[in-house]
Amino acid sequence: MTHHHETRNVIEQWGQIDTTLRSLLAPLQNKQRYQQALAIFEELMGVVEAGADASTLELFGLIGENIQQCEQEHHAIFRSTSENVLQFVIKQP
Repeated sequence: MTHHHETRNVIEQWGQIDTTLRSLLAPLQNKQRYQQALAIFEELMGVVEAGADASTLELFGLIGENIQQCEQEHHAIFRSTSENVLQFVIKQP
């Protein structure tokens, strides 16, 4: 099989993938997509814990990586040092 044929085959298969699944694998650009991905990820977690096949585990991992990437870019969590926490407490009335 030539690379051209493989590429054409991949493009054809991608065109057949459901738009919801596509949106879960694309960068999560808004809160609605993020929440949708998170809800599906949490449901998949139950499937994985019950014993999932390799393709479900792969999907679980891909959606999880996408969520993690979105959180790192858009939902950075402030990580406090003990010094910052102490300063905050001291400033409280």
